[in-house]
Amino acid sequence: MSTTIQPTVAPASAVYKTAVKIDLAYVDDETQKMRIHAIVSGGKLASPEMYCHLVEWNGEQNELQPGILTAEDDSLLKYEGEWGYGDKSDVRFEFLDRPLSVGQEVLRVDVMSGERHEYTYRIVDITDLLK
Repeated sequence: MSTTIQPTVAPASAVYKTAVKIDLAYVDDETQKMRIHAIVSGGKLASPEMYCHLVEWNGEQNELQPGILTAEDDSLLKYEGEWGYGDKSDVRFEFLDRPLSVGQEVLRVDVMSGERHEYTYRIVDITDLLK
């Protein structure tokens, strides 16, 4: 007796998960960029941690800064940024509660010396890394 294994097809209600590269640009100076590598599910962020790098003005020139974004809670909408060992900055990234899309804005909030500074990034490209 032989057994034939049929491939299974995910039900229409199944949520598609994939790895993506998200490119963002700072809206006030598009030479300052950010790239995030993340898992998305149904188009929304599904990563408790995301690896990233920034190209950011350091007062003299644009500088590459690697980092990690760690979710503040299970909503996976707000992430704390860390730029290296012993980093003491207070940086948050806030994503909208809807599927990611090109043109969507992401808010960055830095708190320095008790002062809040807001920066807006725009998603300029999303690449599915598994296709």
